[in-house]
Amino acid sequence: MTEQNKHTPGPWRARAGAVFSGSEGSPCFIARTAHPSREIGLCIRSVEERWHNARLIAAAPALSGAARSAASSIRDYLSGEWDGSPEGWEAVLRRLDAAIALAEGAEG
Repeated sequence: MTEQNKHTPGPWRARAGAVFSGSEGSPCFIARTAHPSREIGLCIRSVEERWHNARLIAAAPALSGAARSAASSIRDYLSGEWDGSPEGWEAVLRRLDAAIALAEGAEG
């Protein structure tokens, strides 16, 4: 069963202390990972940490999609609907690896 995502469709990008979707020329704001005022008691200790947080947030649609795909493949394998071919498992791993790389800072 396929569920429609309830979040803004990806891909998302981390830029300038925030996360955006849409094209470079027409970005759509998703979330802020930095606030201009220190008075709100930010728990984030460095600019680098804010960028890592933004990259993780921006990778959320890819991570969700990869997890759904992997879960579907595992269900198909366990139910006998898929033979578990090495090529199929490699495709699942490629999608998971790409989503993890995006979360860890690779451009996507």
